[in-house]
Amino acid sequence: MSSSGVSDTSRGEAVEVRTAEQQDQVTLKKKWFQKMFSKSSKPKGNDSSIHTDHEIAEDISEDGDVNSIDEDYGKKLTKRGSYRAHTSVDAAAAAAVHAPIEISQNWLARFFRIKPATRVMCLQVSKARARKDVIRVLRDWRKYGLRDVVCERRAGGDIIRARVDACNYLHIKPVSFHAFVYCVLEHGRKANLSVMKFTQEKGAASSFDRVVETLESVLKEKGLIVLDPARKKGIEVSLKEAGL
Repeated sequence: MSSSGVSDTSRGEAVEVRTAEQQDQVTLKKKWFQKMFSKSSKPKGNDSSIHTDHEIAEDISEDGDVNSIDEDYGKKLTKRGSYRAHTSVDAAAAAAVHAPIEISQNWLARFFRIKPATRVMCLQVSKARARKDVIRVLRDWRKYGLRDVVCERRAGGDIIRARVDACNYLHIKPVSFHAFVYCVLEHGRKANLSVMKFTQEKGAASSFDRVVETLESVLKEKGLIVLDPARKKGIEVSLKEAGL
């Protein structure tokens, strides 16, 4: 009887020890979750200073005629070897002007509510200069299979549209995309800053990323990309605050 009583007591103590350890683990997990959620819910300290530095504005004074870009391009365009287009006539560019922007996704992307790919590019030049330089680079890539590069002005701002043809130099999947160009004010004043938001319309997201990354590297070599991380973050935050 005495031996069984001792064994029962030891078992009870072991159960109590295990219960105490489990409670300690649960408490630690609760503290960890509370700590993680409290960190994510608190805004970063740097954001308060970033928010007041930059803002998106409609820059009217420096804007030239968007159609003049097409005229200048037509005058300078000469016959040269280019990658053969998949389409017989490249007249789709004219039809793309003022055409509604439609984001086309397959059923799988719609089912999982996958948003189209987007990329933000911050430039340390005016909106007019950014628009002209980007259009010039994209039209120069016509020989590699980039088609239907058009620029138009809409209520939301200037927009550049283009597409990668099915027959292209890099043998990547076709994709259509557009980019809105906005003027950025710094401390309420013009500071030769602009931002472009690229959005995938239709096609492969991998091709979209390839084109935008290559374009960003080209503009970086020309010294047009904002390299300061704090300044870049401020512009991106101002874009989100404007709901763009």
